[in-house]
Amino acid sequence: MPKGTKQREKEMLRNGVKWSPVKRLHTRMPKGRGANSEWKLIIEPLARKGDIFPEDGVHFAALLTIRDIDRTAPVHDEMRNHLVNRGITLADIQVAARVRQAAA
Repeated sequence: MPKGTKQREKEMLRNGVKWSPVKRLHTRMPKGRGANSEWKLIIEPLARKGDIFPEDGVHFAALLTIRDIDRTAPVHDEMRNHLVNRGITLADIQVAARVRQAAA
């Protein structure tokens, strides 16, 4: 990869010149948002010019991390139960750290 290409790529994505399938959003809601504690994650697909959008939709994955700011309320379990009850497929991500010795 030519020198500086990665930087230009990041700049193009940041300025909306280039489209990326990965979106990262972060927010803190210490007092909630809106009139009640209900909130939604709305995913709206966009079709590029000339593309035909499939009738049965597009499969996607959303990675959601959520926690209580004070780390006392069981928001993870509550959210998981709510999503499972709505028929949403969930899968846990397990992180494994491996330490390797660098070659001398």
